Amino acid sequence: MNDILLDKLLKDKIVTIGGKEYKLNPISKESLFEFRIGETPGLVFKCKNELWYTELPAANVRFSEVERKAYKHMCSSDYECCARLSALPDPEGCACIRDRSYGSVRKSAHKIFLCKTSLRIEKYPFLVYAIETFNMKEDVFKVLECKQCERSNYTQHIMDIEEQRRRILALAQHLNPDVEDFSQINSNRFPKIE
Repeated sequence: MNDILLDKLLKDKIVTIGGKEYKLNPISKESLFEFRIGETPGLVFKCKNELWYTELPAANVRFSEVERKAYKHMCSSDYECCARLSALPDPEGCACIRDRSYGSVRKSAHKIFLCKTSLRIEKYPFLVYAIETFNMKEDVFKVLECKQCERSNYTQHIMDIEEQRRRILALAQHLNPDVEDFSQINSNRFPKIE
């Protein structure tokens, strides 16, 4: 995680998006709900049990451009995933995964109901630090620290060329039983694989 951006967020309650700084102010759950059902884009930062909010300009500000580089997502990041990254019931799964995303349906007639039942940062007591944007072109929900996170024991497997060729041949033979060897894959009947 970028220490400078995180320090500003934790100490000064300032988030930088598109080169512009936005000051976060404390907000209650009730007030936050009113902003959510409105049309104004906003960002909320959960810091332990406190909620901090800032209004964002209606222009096409994309927080995802900043957060991708600056803040590591605890649920899934660079081949490192939480073992609970599943919609299974607790304790195997996570409520964050089971809940419906509010962003894609916020224009519907059931906006208030959806806002109450959807994925929302203030609903989850196990989140220590998290960031969420809403009413934006691309909404973001990023978990920076979570009490329930358990790192998966999955390790990235890098295949050598021979293993790649064997797997490609197996797939080609599955799709077309007439394929006998790898050289037939690169014939005119199949797309060229280099």
